[in-house]
Parts: sequence; structure tokens; C-alpha cells
Amino acid sequence: MSQRLINAGFVDLAQGWTASGDLTLSVDETSRGAPGRQVLRGAGNAGSNGFLTIQPATGSRPTASAGEVIEAQAFIAAHLAGAAVQPSARLVFRDGGGSQIIAHEMPVRPALLSLHGEGVSGLSDTFRRAYLRIAAPGGTATATVEARVSALTGQAVDLALLKPLVGPVPAGRAEPLLWSPGTHAAEDLQLPSWPALLKPFQARGGAEPLPSRVEFASATDRPVARRTAIDPARRFDGALRCDKVQREILESFARTAADFWIVEPESERLCVASFAADGAPRMIEDRGPTVIMGVGLWLETA
Repeated sequence: MSQRLINAGFVDLAQGWTASGDLTLSVDETSRGAPGRQVLRGAGNAGSNGFLTIQPATGSRPTASAGEVIEAQAFIAAHLAGAAVQPSARLVFRDGGGSQIIAHEMPVRPALLSLHGEGVSGLSDTFRRAYLRIAAPGGTATATVEARVSALTGQAVDLALLKPLVGPVPAGRAEPLLWSPGTHAAEDLQLPSWPALLKPFQARGGAEPLPSRVEFASATDRPVARRTAIDPARRFDGALRCDKVQREILESFARTAADFWIVEPESERLCVASFAADGAPRMIEDRGPTVIMGVGLWLETA
């Protein structure tokens, strides 16, 4: 698994995460976040001038080894007194005793979509993205991503974190790692994740939802509907390019996986998925060194 963070999708609430003493942590899926796009928020008033942070708790710091190429990512939104401000992020390497070896500032890209405000509905384009890929220094035992914002004494702070990632980069991989929620403390959330070594799904239409209402005849001939589901399960049919090793990874995963975590491509929602009865991996097109593989999945929003 490429993701070494614990509870990186926040479906286990704030388990495994901590914040500066001035901030109270909560999981939001109504404003900064949304169902399947949960956001971890730290809110409070700054007690003194300086940085306020959200980061993994001491016992939940991801492991890392000297020389490993580590990729770190965080989508961040920060507001002071209700106004959007520039947040920052660091990738911190520590030794076995927890002492800091070095902290790298992560470049932060502006939000790609800020027309509707920053940090909206857990949509990554409305958050600023921090990203860094770098080799771990000698003596490294853990690597931690920190979301940060600088505040003045008494300022109201709202710091939001979406889809953080810390993980090792396989040799030769140029593409960013696929995000997954990692492991969890809750037993019922301990599901495998869609294989990180596979490529993203190719462009396609949206998933097909099951009916969410039952209709009845009425006196006006316009059917009356009764809702049966707020967020119904969806049938997803996708295609992805695989080399021979990736094809074996995909087919092996399909043979062994029951329920698993996956991010629905078009909506960015974290979902619990399973292979449909007729959705086992199948070759769609042979392109010599690579093939196009198709799969059919059932998705439910986490």
C-alpha cells in the first residue's frame, strides 16, 4: 500500500490525528467537506502569535527509512476571521526517538477553482495543494505531513485538511501516487484499497445510480414518488491501461478482494466498492506492450 497515513479519509473521525492546543478537531461533511469527501477541520482562537497545525498523532506517524523516496500531499484551506489566507505545509522527517531530523517546506499551489470560495464540499480544485517528493535522510524512522497556518493572538482560525498522503514511491514511477484512506483503528473499516500501482481510469461517462425512488400512480397522472435512498449504490464501468505486471496485479486483486476502498473518479468521493457479478477484469483492446482492461464495480459512498 502506498498510503502510510492512518485514517487519511477521516471516515474514523479524527482518530490518529492531532492539532495545536488552540484548535478543536472535527470532521466536516456538510460545508468544507461532503459525504465521501470528509474534511478534517481545526477551529479555535489563536492563543499567541505563531503557527497552528494539524498533523498525525505521535503514535500514528507513518514509518519511513533512510533513502526511501517519499511523496507527500495535502489539500488545505485556511481562513482567519472568515477570510481565506495562504496556508503552508511541511514534510517532517524524525528519528526513532521522535526528534526532528529535518522539515521540508512543501510547495503550495493556489486553488484551481476559487469562484465559490476556498475549501468547498471537499472538492480538491477548491483547496490549495501542497506536494513534495524527496528522499528520506539518514536516520529517518518516520515521515509526517503537517498542515499549517500562521495566526496572530486572538484571531479566529479555521484550518481544513483534505486527502493527505505520505508514502514511498516505487522505483521508476513518474506519476503521482494514487490516494487511499490508509489503515484504520476500527475493525469494520479495515478494508483493502484499490491497487496503488495501477494507472487512473481513462475518461468515460459517469456511474449509473440505482433508482432512489418508488413511483405510484396518482389522480393527476403525474406519478407520486417515495424516496427509498438518499445516496443509492452506483454501477461503475471503467477502463484502464495496464502492462503485463499491472494486469496481473488487477486480476489477482479481483480474485481475492471482497469489499475495498476506491475513489470514484468523476466525483472524488471515497467509496466502498465490490466487483459486479459480470465485472471481473477483461481485456478490451490489445496494444502490444500494454492492454486496455475493463472492470465493472458497485460503489457506495463512504
